[in-house]
Amino acid sequence: MARVNAFCFLLWFLFTNWAAYGLKISSKTAANQALEGTGELLSRKCFMRGISLLPIAAVLPETVHAADVERAGSLISKSGYDVSPMTKEEVLEAVKDLPGLSKNVLLQAGTERAFTGKTVNGYPHDNKKAGVWVSAASGVPLFSSAQKYDSGTGWPSFWAPYDPDHVLERPDPKDAANNLPGFLRRTEVLDRRSRTHVGHVFNDGPRPTGLRYCMNAAALRFVPEAEFAAAAAAAAAGK
Repeated sequence: MARVNAFCFLLWFLFTNWAAYGLKISSKTAANQALEGTGELLSRKCFMRGISLLPIAAVLPETVHAADVERAGSLISKSGYDVSPMTKEEVLEAVKDLPGLSKNVLLQAGTERAFTGKTVNGYPHDNKKAGVWVSAASGVPLFSSAQKYDSGTGWPSFWAPYDPDHVLERPDPKDAANNLPGFLRRTEVLDRRSRTHVGHVFNDGPRPTGLRYCMNAAALRFVPEAEFAAAAAAAAAGK
């Protein structure tokens, strides 16, 4: 009889524990399925959101973030300039009459020799006159004399752009192609509207930004302050 009772107790113990274990597994499986379903739903939402941004984001370099596109809306900058991408044909037409060095800088990411640069309208790299330095390709203002300083490098240097919306910054693809070590790789600066090369930006500038936008004068046109103000007033009156 004792053996029978022990055997029955063993069966009862195994049954109750197995049922509890099975219930735990079932609950865990159901929870996992619920989580997986939620994850799949979230993934679908993220995917659809990404698809909705694709038509705009696909035409922009990787340095343009979706937030920038959403904020800019029609790609009008904070200072009121159209920075919508020009077509390749429009860019080539805009630069066709520029000097060879300017074309090389703008289209091939070339670099002018230090202390020799001149803008497309003849102003030297160390020009100290008040005015605005605009893209030689698009005419969008990129830098102002108010942010210009003498870096001693032989290239026009600025501690900030005229409007952050007017420039694009990205890791220089040439540096990656040449397998340069990380500490030698640079950040390229492009005119946002024409997507042409104008120079690089470094983290060794003065206050308040600590940045040095090192530009090629050959990629720029200098517009004296009075002339720039007159053009801006005329444009405002024509709206």
